[in-house]
Amino acid sequence: MHLARPSRAIVAAILLLTAAGCSAHRGHHPLTLATLYAQSSAESAANCRGVYAAARLQRDAAIADTSWTAALEQEGDFAAKPPAIVLDVDETVLDNSPYEVRLIEDRIAYPAGWEAWCNQAAAEPVAGALELTRYAAERGVTVFYLTNREARLEAGTRRNLVAEGFPVAEDRDVVLMANEREEWTSDKTTRRRAIAETHRIVMLFGDNMGDFVARDDARGTPAERAAVMKQHADRWGTRWFMLPNAMYGYWDGAVLGYDNDRSESVVDGLRLDGLDARR
Repeated sequence: MHLARPSRAIVAAILLLTAAGCSAHRGHHPLTLATLYAQSSAESAANCRGVYAAARLQRDAAIADTSWTAALEQEGDFAAKPPAIVLDVDETVLDNSPYEVRLIEDRIAYPAGWEAWCNQAAAEPVAGALELTRYAAERGVTVFYLTNREARLEAGTRRNLVAEGFPVAEDRDVVLMANEREEWTSDKTTRRRAIAETHRIVMLFGDNMGDFVARDDARGTPAERAAVMKQHADRWGTRWFMLPNAMYGYWDGAVLGYDNDRSESVVDGLRLDGLDARR
């Protein structure tokens, strides 16, 4: 039996409706531009490589000067302790931009799909991170990874780091997860202090202020956070190395009052209010 073909008018209508549906599905998303920059721009990769290259140039001075420490938590006599560098994981050594793309395409919000992504262990290295960590490990510097991924995600996180070639020591725990111990909260201070008990921390790497200072100092208002940044001006680029992350972070939370339950329209308004046209 031969079926009648639809008229051109019906086909055109179907195509218009399909296009409209696709347009609605692929419409504006606040993560699109930032994720595109992180994932596909040569500029972002160049920025990251520059940060890690600058750190590599500082390494010899940091190791030679036994009074040199990067951690505010480093106390007492640390001159004889072996050197270590401490790095955040997400957007510092591992690139999670594919997960952000999933949020955009599936029109969902974090933490939906986050655990599955971490256990997939498919994140690739942030530009420059692999070279810097290998360089440090080959010269006797212990590399610690300090992440706010939950402790239940440690196996997937370790698997990802090892698969990508990052140095992960086997004689001690160097992948320190949030809530792995009772006192290891999302404030990384206690974990930095635990590392400082056995090692001299010579460099810190991260993409968020909480990777360098206490959580309360990192989560202030935009003005308060700027003041904390200026307070430690002499550490940036010498002991502390900040990687770019325009996709998420306390910088956005500061504008939104750290309230994740606001409506989209309110969020858009607060972000616009956070801009300064200097008029």
